Amino acid sequence: MLLPAPTVWDTVGFQVLKLPMTAPKSIMTNVMWFVRHTVQGQPYTDEEKQTMLENAVDEWADLSAKQQTDLMECEGWKDVNLQAWRKKSGKKIR
Repeated sequence: MLLPAPTVWDTVGFQVLKLPMTAPKSIMTNVMWFVRHTVQGQPYTDEEKQTMLENAVDEWADLSAKQQTDLMECEGWKDVNLQAWRKKSGKKIR
């Protein structure tokens, strides 16, 4: 799979210019995550679980729908379960 060609929007200079707009949103998201799941102890939503899996599994887009479902069912967002799934499926462990 080839990466797309970089554009002016991908440059470091443009990212620095965007920082005052993106930093507060990122900080607020992380604070709300901490409050919701660490302080209040709320369970993860299905969308949050999938996002955690997409971030943890490099080859997420290459997995079949069945493999993605299996990973969700075995609670692959938990590190221990992800490692067990990788051993069982023969996927590389990072």
